[in-house]
Amino acid sequence: MKKSGNNTIKNWAQVILMSAATYVAIYLVLSVLAKYFPNVMSGYTSLMDNYGLENGWRNWLYVILVAPAGEEVIFRGFIFKVCRSKMSFLWANLIQAALFGMVHATLTTTFSGWIQVIYTFVLGLILGYVLENYKKLEYPIVFHVLFNFWNIPMQWAAGVILASLGCALAL
Repeated sequence: MKKSGNNTIKNWAQVILMSAATYVAIYLVLSVLAKYFPNVMSGYTSLMDNYGLENGWRNWLYVILVAPAGEEVIFRGFIFKVCRSKMSFLWANLIQAALFGMVHATLTTTFSGWIQVIYTFVLGLILGYVLENYKKLEYPIVFHVLFNFWNIPMQWAAGVILASLGCALAL
């Protein structure tokens, strides 16, 4: 990818597509884990249910807009930039992604609690790459906002598919 700091349609299209692709990839990995490790994933699902996203628009607003913007300012806008001024991209990116993952740790001793740490570490690496590549903080902010947003249509689509399968199996 060509490095550019310009706010071009091409850059925004790339960020939007990368965000969607990253979400789908993580969603597929979690789906495979759910199939082969149902106990681990049921524990993870229970942990995520405790965040109360079904409890109203304020929670969604926080998860989709406020948290991603704040996290990007802290992890990519401050930590990554400070580290990057003193070390290579690789090390700066690993450090900020590890811290980003650890902030998402849940207080549990089971592997279920570490699933989010692992995938947010990977997400942090990608967000660090987005900042390094596009040179402006608004790109990882929008990427992260969209990443959190994709949960809405994906959950809706999964519900429609499962409902369709249920109707088909009932016939």
